[in-house]
Amino acid sequence: MAVSENLLVVEDDPEWYDLYTRAAAREGVRTVRIAKDLTEAKSLINDMQFAVAFVDIGLNVGDDQNVDGMRVMEAIRENGDQTSIVVVTGRHRTDNIPITRDAIKKYDAYEVVRKADIEPQDIRRLLRSGLQAFREKLSEAHRGPYDVLRGSLNLIAWDDQVLRATGARGGVQGLHGFVDKLLGGFIPMVAERDSCATGAGLGTGIVHGRYWSRSIAKPIAVCFGDAQQAAPKIAAARSTGSLLGRYEVGVLLREHSDSNLGGAVFALKDVSREDFVNA
Repeated sequence: MAVSENLLVVEDDPEWYDLYTRAAAREGVRTVRIAKDLTEAKSLINDMQFAVAFVDIGLNVGDDQNVDGMRVMEAIRENGDQTSIVVVTGRHRTDNIPITRDAIKKYDAYEVVRKADIEPQDIRRLLRSGLQAFREKLSEAHRGPYDVLRGSLNLIAWDDQVLRATGARGGVQGLHGFVDKLLGGFIPMVAERDSCATGAGLGTGIVHGRYWSRSIAKPIAVCFGDAQQAAPKIAAARSTGSLLGRYEVGVLLREHSDSNLGGAVFALKDVSREDFVNA
């Protein structure tokens, strides 16, 4: 299951931006987000999951006591993200001891480095190893997209409803495999506020719902079901911009079919992050 591997850089010194951006490009990381202060960082973390985060401890050049970077790490962990956090500090050596201890113990920092010691090749090395650590942690803590789609229903009840509605072949394993392939690139996803399980269209054989994808930091509409019934609905949405008469959609982000199932993911129009629950 492919998950987007995004990079977060929390840094108030513009001279460092290019170093991180070039390292990301060379390591094949396409999405890089830069936050200059705590407020920007929290907003980005709420919108998107990051595989690696380089976090400067002090985010105010004029305040040598600033440790907003610690609050950034706190925000990452409160979201439950498996991000590999690389702590970067320009502080004097005497200040590094308590900061290093807190970062590692409380926020499970992956590495702590001093700016004075960093070379461009070190950033690439840390990014590469941080990505690998993220993949390993994500594999251990795997949570499938169906865990979000089922809402408050227990997984067995949701599986039963969707299997009966869509006539999915291959049983639960086949259904989960299909959903993983359709939605794997969009997790973690968060549901609408006060939403119930995806399945408003169970009577029609089409399962649908809308979510915020923290993989791509965009709202998405999800639609899947019996391939013969789903295909014309998806085609109509591509031409009219209206999916099932319920969702105003834009670009088709993903379409997948397997056995007797077919589904699609569209970008939603005119929907904000505030319409969805916190991660």
